[in-house]
Amino acid sequence: MASHEYHVVEFIKTKEIEVVSTNWIFCNNATDGARSYWPDKTVDQYLQRHANPQASWSLHAVRILKTYGEYPILNFCKSKHELKIK
Repeated sequence: MASHEYHVVEFIKTKEIEVVSTNWIFCNNATDGARSYWPDKTVDQYLQRHANPQASWSLHAVRILKTYGEYPILNFCKSKHELKIK
């Protein structure tokens, strides 16, 4: 997988749809499912730089919905309606 890709994910607990860098995704075994690190602030700056997760970031269970290669196209792909998720 390319290092400059982005995932559109659904946070399992809150059902929120967000964009995350591929290097924020973590899976520790096949039964655990995907998890994503999430910063507490300046999300867009971290996304655009593909910043590595920091120790202060929280870890959340997510479902990966789509993957894109460029950040700008994601600005209009963050809602369930636009993603055509059922």
